[in-house]
Amino acid sequence: MSYDIYIGQAVVRSDFDKKYEEFYAEWVVEPQSLIGAPVFPNDGMTSNGNSRHPGYSQWSGFLDKCGLHDLFFNKEEGLMREHPGIALLKPSHLERVREALAKWKLTASGKPPGFGSFPKFIDGEWKSVDEDTYDSILARLLWLEFWMDWALRECECEIPAVYNH
Repeated sequence: MSYDIYIGQAVVRSDFDKKYEEFYAEWVVEPQSLIGAPVFPNDGMTSNGNSRHPGYSQWSGFLDKCGLHDLFFNKEEGLMREHPGIALLKPSHLERVREALAKWKLTASGKPPGFGSFPKFIDGEWKSVDEDTYDSILARLLWLEFWMDWALRECECEIPAVYNH
């Protein structure tokens, strides 16, 4: 199982279900790609987009390692306190990410941001050929910083948000 996390302009998506004759509406953040957005090795699914799709334990582990677990999962104010859900993005959220990024850069291994490739079947075993080549924590922090900053500066209706489902 994985999260689908989008950072950007909150919009209302609505539809009418003819079968049940019901109207529904929900807040969402739609996919967005930008030419100047960060792109990392072995990250083809995200590429230069505003969405990430990490596994539950992968995302939780990342947040624990960089000290942002509370920012996302605090029961009262976390950006992903409800799943699925949407939360208003505030400048204080970006500041927390920037603090975590600065701290990570001081203690990190010096590896470039990116992700290991999928394991390959070599000599009868599944092996990752570049597992220790990149810093995935740094990549995720840079992604969060870029898209949070972009959303806070550029969203038209002043409703920057973090949406997950």
